[in-house]
Amino acid sequence: MIACINSPRHPSIETLCEWLQTAHTPWEGGVMYMPGRGAEVRCSLWAVSALRLAGRRLREEGRLVEWIRELQNPDGGFGYWVGRGSDMTSSMSAVAILTSLGRDANNEIDHRSLTGFVMRCLRPDDAAATPRGLSSGSATAQASYILHSLGQRDLAEKTANCLGELSIMSGFRETRASLPSLYATYQALLAYGQNDRLPMSSSSLDRFLAKLVSKTGEIGWTPLQQSGQDPLAVALFTLLKRKADDPAFSLPVLALTA
Repeated sequence: MIACINSPRHPSIETLCEWLQTAHTPWEGGVMYMPGRGAEVRCSLWAVSALRLAGRRLREEGRLVEWIRELQNPDGGFGYWVGRGSDMTSSMSAVAILTSLGRDANNEIDHRSLTGFVMRCLRPDDAAATPRGLSSGSATAQASYILHSLGQRDLAEKTANCLGELSIMSGFRETRASLPSLYATYQALLAYGQNDRLPMSSSSLDRFLAKLVSKTGEIGWTPLQQSGQDPLAVALFTLLKRKADDPAFSLPVLALTA
């Protein structure tokens, strides 16, 4: 849905927005990923961001905020749903939901313990998804986003600057041994954007996006994967292309994993 918001060629924005409203589960406060499944914090953020891009809001925001409060784990982080261990993607999702709804995360959750969780995931030159996990570009970008949202601006910028080591071919990658990807590049731009910086020119971003398109027009996650087009890849590509065409465009906040 998020790729076709505000597109005059798409006739069913209202229908899609209403579907997202009904995905807000009546028996718990989050938004479910698909019918018959429980609520998940990551797709709750996707729903909030998609509705916001369409100029709409979730009808029962209070229930979602209360669910986020209850989702915080004793270690300070957040998991995908109640009972799941903490990880960086879920933690960023929780913070981004609150921020997108106009709430101050410092007032809604235990920000000190969340900061502690993020600090335990930081490495000298990057960050990991969990305190004992492997480092990645996505986790580094997400850590920077969380720290910035909690007021740790200097540390957030320092963490975002670590992403420079993962820049290649005008895109960003998960590790130094991997190819640049759509999801890693999208999250790097979100992290840099909080510091009012674009780490590449619009023409450089355009060149990277062009490398993802096959001769038949299919969009891949990386320059070497241009077949079996994924709907999410199309969405991220569309949003990044809009950013390349209009640097002032604010990318919807999405927390992604490899």
